[in-house]
Amino acid sequence: TFALDSIYDDEHLQGTMWLVNPAFVISDWKGDATNVHVTVDGEIMKPGRDFRSGLEVTSEGRRLVVWLNRTIDLNAREEHRAEFSVGPAR
Repeated sequence: TFALDSIYDDEHLQGTMWLVNPAFVISDWKGDATNVHVTVDGEIMKPGRDFRSGLEVTSEGRRLVVWLNRTIDLNAREEHRAEFSVGPAR
């Protein structure tokens, strides 16, 4: 589980805080790319519709790449942050 926080200390940035189709790379992934559980702010994402995932195999190991089909408006949130969870499906 992790969170993305915006830096909100300048008036000219007001109204410009959006996460558009964020992607994450998770190193040392032990599972496969088809058995992934993703949540955004506690909401369960559906594979194929809400996110896509794939494996990148390198000399250092396997990395999971997760792309979210989602636009997240941080402007509307009091703390200007979004929380994500990525792990093996249960």
